[in-house]
Formats: sequence, structure tokens, C-alpha cells
Amino acid sequence: MGVETMAALDLGGGSTQITYQLEEEDTKLFPPIDQYIVPAGENITIYTHSYLKLGLLAARFGTFSLEASDNSTGEFKSVCVDPIVQNEKWTYANKQYVIR
Repeated sequence: MGVETMAALDLGGGSTQITYQLEEEDTKLFPPIDQYIVPAGENITIYTHSYLKLGLLAARFGTFSLEASDNSTGEFKSVCVDPIVQNEKWTYANKQYVIR
């Protein structure tokens, strides 16, 4: 039985990062030079990767863009938004948006 480990998930604005330790037998599944597989000490190998456009603000932008007929104004309206979040402002891709 191996040592118990944990994973780290970081939900950012524009991306999500995932990092976890690989079991020794799992490292054999990857090519010798894999940019996401990193030695992190003696007998420790981790997988770490940043998934762009999968962060909170990017997901919010994608969701509201589907419902907005014209988001060039930077205003989004959705029946899915709780009234408590209306008029919330946020910035994504160097543009300010507001939820109405």
C-alpha cells in the first residue's frame, strides 16, 4: 500500500491549475520528456498543468456569452443570475463587464 497524498486544485480567473503526485507505475505511462511531469524530490514525481480558459471568470464569460445577444456593451443579462449578484462588475481579458 502506497503513501496517501493529496491533489491541489487552484481555480483562478482565467485558468485552473491541477497538481498531484504520480505513483511510480503511473510515471511509466508518460513519455520521458513530458512537460507536465516534474520530479519534485527523491522518489517523488508530480503532474502539474494549467488549463487555460477554464477559470472562474472565463467560465462566467462563456456562460453569459451564450445568453447575450450582444456583449459588445459589456453587459450580460441572464435568468440564471440570482438578483443578489445583479450589477456585479468584473474584468476579464482587459474588458470590464457587468451583470444586469
